[in-house]
Amino acid sequence: MATVHQVIGTQFNSSTQGALETGGPFGVLNGTDESSLHPPCMAPNVNGTMAPAFVEIHGISLTTDSIVQDGAVGGKCGQRYTPTNGGGPYPGGQTFCNAYGVFQDTTEYTGNCETLQDPNPKICIRLEIDRDWMAAGYCGAGTACDNSTLDKLSSSQKIDVQGFVTWHPPSSSGHGYSSWELHPLTAWRISTGAPPDFSMSASPTTMTVPVGSSGTATIALSSLNDFVGTVDLSASIAPSDTTASLSPVKPTVSFSPASVVLAANGTGASTMTVSSSLLTTLGTYTITVTANSGTISHSATVTVTVSLL
Repeated sequence: MATVHQVIGTQFNSSTQGALETGGPFGVLNGTDESSLHPPCMAPNVNGTMAPAFVEIHGISLTTDSIVQDGAVGGKCGQRYTPTNGGGPYPGGQTFCNAYGVFQDTTEYTGNCETLQDPNPKICIRLEIDRDWMAAGYCGAGTACDNSTLDKLSSSQKIDVQGFVTWHPPSSSGHGYSSWELHPLTAWRISTGAPPDFSMSASPTTMTVPVGSSGTATIALSSLNDFVGTVDLSASIAPSDTTASLSPVKPTVSFSPASVVLAANGTGASTMTVSSSLLTTLGTYTITVTANSGTISHSATVTVTVSLL
């Protein structure tokens, strides 16, 4: 999952404050692939490095005073597929139009992306449902990217989106002073308001480990709100009574596996092993287990007593 700011990067035009292509780390579809019914999931970014071009962004909303438009002047409507999709006529000779609007992440920017009244960089992105996708039945009424429902959104509603990263220079008010787009937009939904996350727990939370032996605990992980990603586990250990010994020989901690991959709303687990040697200092220790995935971090504690028997 990405944010608008991560997609458009951190470099901005000094006059329009719109985002520049040089700051984008994701792959960018070229002008041919952006209307393709089978766009590549990997594409070169501005530096020529192959990178993912398909992204998911949560919790964005229409910019102030903006609307989703279905078709416009300048060739946004048509009756034939683009050449990359064969160039044939649309089913039944129908006319289909791109649907598009300028969206923002209000946690980053709350101004109007269509004006220059705010000196802050414009943290905005244009979403565009491609007309070829609608003609092919991939998008449009009754699909995961229903443009007729998208048209009715207000700026107070937040949505989650999926789509392919593209770039349309130069920055202009028509693009909300950001030339970055998701085109084609492949799916969207009303946001639940809760960002993707995961939970963790340890069981048991207390254990006794005889000197020269070991004990285990299970670290359970669960995806929340469609979280998908790899969770890395680490641990720190400290004596509960810091006055018991100035330099205690602490037990050691290991995980199997040390990284757990979670599918959307799935679960996973790792076995934590606490080992003591014959030289380990007797006493009680607090193990803080930390689970990290990107900017998300959670922790749990396990109390371990190292005893003679």
